[in-house]
Amino acid sequence: MYKIFKIIFFIKLTLYIFISNSHSATGAADVYKVTMRKVELCTASTGVTSCENSVVIGSGDKVVDIASVSAGSSVASYGDPALLPLGETYTHMRVTIDRKFVIKNSTAIAAGSIVGSIPSIAFGSNFPSRKMQAYIPTRAGGGADRNFRAFSGVWSKHLGIKFEPKFYPGASGRVGYETYMDKASDDCHDLIFGNMGPEVLNWVVKKPTFDLNAYKYFIQVDADPGSIFISTKSKMKTVEDVIAEGKKRTLTVATSRLAHPASLGILVLAQKTGMKINLIPLSGGKNTRNGVLTGETDLGVLPSTTVMKRKGLNVIGLFDEKNVLKKKMPNAILVNTEYKLGLPPLPAGARAFGIKTSAIEKHPERYKKLINSAKKVFTDEAYKKAVVKSKAPLEFISEGYEKECKAYVENITKVGQEYRSLLSG
Repeated sequence: MYKIFKIIFFIKLTLYIFISNSHSATGAADVYKVTMRKVELCTASTGVTSCENSVVIGSGDKVVDIASVSAGSSVASYGDPALLPLGETYTHMRVTIDRKFVIKNSTAIAAGSIVGSIPSIAFGSNFPSRKMQAYIPTRAGGGADRNFRAFSGVWSKHLGIKFEPKFYPGASGRVGYETYMDKASDDCHDLIFGNMGPEVLNWVVKKPTFDLNAYKYFIQVDADPGSIFISTKSKMKTVEDVIAEGKKRTLTVATSRLAHPASLGILVLAQKTGMKINLIPLSGGKNTRNGVLTGETDLGVLPSTTVMKRKGLNVIGLFDEKNVLKKKMPNAILVNTEYKLGLPPLPAGARAFGIKTSAIEKHPERYKKLINSAKKVFTDEAYKKAVVKSKAPLEFISEGYEKECKAYVENITKVGQEYRSLLSG
């Protein structure tokens, strides 16, 4: 019984702290109201004062009148201690409040002065407090840009704040990552949006200037298989034709960058079959497609999305376990299986949001909020509409989080290390 009373007192005390840290309310009783959404009790996790596993003892829409409380009225308790399991000791409490508030007497108190004074440690309701910034290591207008805007446009709705992209093309992604690691804050407002495959392979070929453990991918949004494509005017019509021709002469192959899953796929295919190729990095998907269309190169490799709907181009092979878009790519064979390359699926588009690990360590609750709000995006019909509008297939949406991103990075790193000499030219 003593424990229950202590809990109720704790809840009242927290509300009192909230009020005390706000500007004092004056005037009529209905000057300022906040809506209580949830009260949870929990313990610290591994030295971090976060509520990873909590017990909800109160939820709903209880309105707390700050003016009345400041005048001495009782807040009363919020929550049912009977929901708590016996024998547990809780060290922390998390209170969720509505960011919106009601003011009936505007002359009594300024709204912004109260909201700005809410302690972030106790409530975490002031995150995000500014625009989310996304560092993108490619130029604006490309596939990464379209993919980012489709996801972030809906994510901003669930986070309650807009995303602002910043583009840093150059050096196969290195410029963007180095800028992010050097200039971005670690308060969870600054993220990087990259393509895991090409960037990780780039680190395999040449180590970056920053510690690879200083950031991690935590939200994967797509899985676009690498493809082999040719011009519809080419005398070669199939992968078999390409291999046969490559045994007679050296074929030129356009790619967006050398260290790329699609580049790795064609290099391994050449090694296994004895065909001769010369990879030509043409910087970006548009230039790579044009290289094939104009006849500058014999064929090209890219993520399938950026190729399959283009006039004058024909996708003839995929580095994947299955062709989920058979109707749109009817001539595409599964190269890994057909020629027993021994390669895992190689999504050439595996785009994901990354964050500094120091941000996770400093602000675990904010990090958790990012993940929880991102999960809502994948089930939001607005996101599906945004993907279709961006001309990307819904079939390539790939919902993944820390575990999935880590597995992909480890997998592509292992393959990259095995064929490092090929990627290095």
